Amino acid sequence: MGGEEMKDLKRIIITLITLSFLITTSHVLAMDTGTGEKGSVTNLNATHKDHIVTLTWDWNASDSYTIERNGEILDNDVWGSGEYKDSNSVQDDITYTYTIWANGFDDKKSVTITIEKDTTPPPNVIFDDYPVIDNHFIRFAWRNPTYTPDLESVDIYMNGELLTNLGTGALNGGVYTANNLEANTTYLLKLCPKDKLGNVVPYIDCSQKTVKTTNENRPPGEIKNGRIQYVQKNLMYNMATRTDSSDKYMDFSWDSPSDADYVGTYLTLPNGKKIYIPGRPNYGGFYEYKPDTVFKEQKFILQTVDYNGNISKGKTLIWDNPLPPGPVTNVKIKETNGIVTVSFTPPVDHDYSFTRIILPNKKEIGLNKGTNTYSYKGNLVVGQSYNFVFSTSDVDKLSVYAHYSPEVTITITPKATVVNKYYYLKSAATLRTLSDGKGKVVKSIPKGKKIYVISSGYGLKHDYVYVKYSNKYTGYITKSTVKF
Repeated sequence: MGGEEMKDLKRIIITLITLSFLITTSHVLAMDTGTGEKGSVTNLNATHKDHIVTLTWDWNASDSYTIERNGEILDNDVWGSGEYKDSNSVQDDITYTYTIWANGFDDKKSVTITIEKDTTPPPNVIFDDYPVIDNHFIRFAWRNPTYTPDLESVDIYMNGELLTNLGTGALNGGVYTANNLEANTTYLLKLCPKDKLGNVVPYIDCSQKTVKTTNENRPPGEIKNGRIQYVQKNLMYNMATRTDSSDKYMDFSWDSPSDADYVGTYLTLPNGKKIYIPGRPNYGGFYEYKPDTVFKEQKFILQTVDYNGNISKGKTLIWDNPLPPGPVTNVKIKETNGIVTVSFTPPVDHDYSFTRIILPNKKEIGLNKGTNTYSYKGNLVVGQSYNFVFSTSDVDKLSVYAHYSPEVTITITPKATVVNKYYYLKSAATLRTLSDGKGKVVKSIPKGKKIYVISSGYGLKHDYVYVKYSNKYTGYITKSTVKF
């Protein structure tokens, strides 16, 4: 490295050291600390804006201060920063005298300020960039550029006409929807902020945005997964005639399209009457309808509609006689060597299609017409209850929707086999409090001892017996240890 290059390097290092010193000792960049003399108040000043008076003075970090306005104490425990803001009923055309002193000291300083009437309107608001526009409405939003304490409302104009005065806050913006507009038409929007004293931004200076409505005529997509379900309400049974009656309904349900401008669905009844059901994109739709009769074929049309009134061609749903078949009868449930077999007699209805069985483990199985038995691996433990739930169904071949009969629940509780006889042990046994091999040990019984077998068939594999030993100990032992 040459001599000149070495000199340049030294200059750079000296410059960096100097800048570092300036940064760490600058009053602007360093942390603000109190500079006032303890017990005294100096450089007291008062300013006001938006009906807020701001007091500043040289403060001392170890002092607390009392602030008085026109002879009344506002605060008697002010610490740090040397700044105090008074927004308590500050009014126009009033002169206020503020007196400040450090608590425990006699040095008091006063400053007088007159609040001149505020004639300055608040700053303009800012339109959001992306309004929602359709054929007949415009939804637009705005935000405040800064915190504006005296901002009270915004005058909203369209093509020079005042639409409304919308209340707002000091920080939040707002949103508004102009409805009943003409399609393919240009509109001039203006937002004029107004403060609490009525000062408003002049119309010519207000924020503005030019927006043109659309002329869109494409309807939203069709509904999906349309279904009709038969529902009975207010069911009543007549003991004299042994007949029941009920109010019969059709419950319509469907999935709405994903189009952002989708707003609802029209349901056309068999008599031509149209019913409008409001909706939202990607949400399910639902409608409950009470027809004159449910016992005949009927045609319904579901059409979607958007903001602009564009209506889809529609989906047709056909309703068939909804009465389900009768229930199953002669239900039998049997377990043999760990195989549970369920059998039943199906209904004789001509439209019977299948039987649904909900097993104790909540698994659902469906047995088609012609199959009346079902077997599966499992054990029914003595003393526990098991529910088997049966329901039959036809199938509405046009809408491919099943109508289930009322559920029939069969509960079985296996019982132990009563023995009540004396036997001898062919091998040593451990008498326990439970029939799962994990219960607390009651007694160890040697091989060849005489026991009284009360009952058998316990445990998941039915391989435990309940016994009494020596006329005082009772519990469970494995069946294989007993010489039957």
